[in-house]
Amino acid sequence: MFSHCGARASYKSGNHLFFIIGKTLDWNIGVANLNWKLTSGESYPVKYRIDQGATTTVNARVRSKVHVSIDLTDSAELFRAFRSGHVLTIEAAGERFTFSLKGSAKALAAARACVQSRIANVQSDPLVAGTTTKQGISGNKSVTALRAEATKFAANLLFAAGITGFRILDRPPTKSSYHAAWVAPGMFGRVFIQETLIPDEAVPIIAEAAAESSAKNCKGKLATMKLPLATSSGAGIKMVCMTESGKARAAIFIVFPRRKGGVYTIGLGDVGDALPGDEGGTRSASEDATDKLMNVDLKVLEP
Repeated sequence: MFSHCGARASYKSGNHLFFIIGKTLDWNIGVANLNWKLTSGESYPVKYRIDQGATTTVNARVRSKVHVSIDLTDSAELFRAFRSGHVLTIEAAGERFTFSLKGSAKALAAARACVQSRIANVQSDPLVAGTTTKQGISGNKSVTALRAEATKFAANLLFAAGITGFRILDRPPTKSSYHAAWVAPGMFGRVFIQETLIPDEAVPIIAEAAAESSAKNCKGKLATMKLPLATSSGAGIKMVCMTESGKARAAIFIVFPRRKGGVYTIGLGDVGDALPGDEGGTRSASEDATDKLMNVDLKVLEP
């Protein structure tokens, strides 16, 4: 069961800094060192500050003999401070630890994008200014409305791309992370709407995360390539896994900004072992569909 997404930075000192964002968008940082010998379950106060900012005292919990976690306030202001800061200083047990925050903006954006892509019913984001912590509603937009939007978008997309024999599924599972889904001969597709993601950050990050996930799941050789799109503001990536039996399986992800805010993510994949596409040969149905999608201006299809 999905619980969180995270990012890690390692330092020459042997320390490791973790950023963890949970499925309800609570977040914490963790510090670990393989040479530590802590007592699991203990809790004690620590102080931290970013650059020359104010010092904050919080409780740290020992997760294992080499790892402690520090819960952070669900605050957009604090989230921005970690993303834009240069140095994090932590004082604990009479010692001082410093961590460079170089790259923290990308790491935190990637973790937040990962959570949003996995959890459809968490539509508001306490880590973004102007949102609340309520679930199931983002502004006046309910999950039902998002599903209706995604379903209409999927139908428009498939017609425009000339993909035949498709069927829009009636309703995604209640706890699914996607808002619309379809099947077609030899392939399936899904549409995700993430309203609170920042397009400039989310577009490349989700594509990279999809590639990383496919690499872990491929039990053979994986080939990855970027896709040219009709809309220059989007990003696409295609992964083809060649199994040990010599059969190919393809997965394609296309991410682009949504006019109403946030981003759309389109996912395509093969059903079972890849079936031949319209052109025959070794190409799969999803690869043929991708060629057609690359010639569609996705922006004009938004309902």
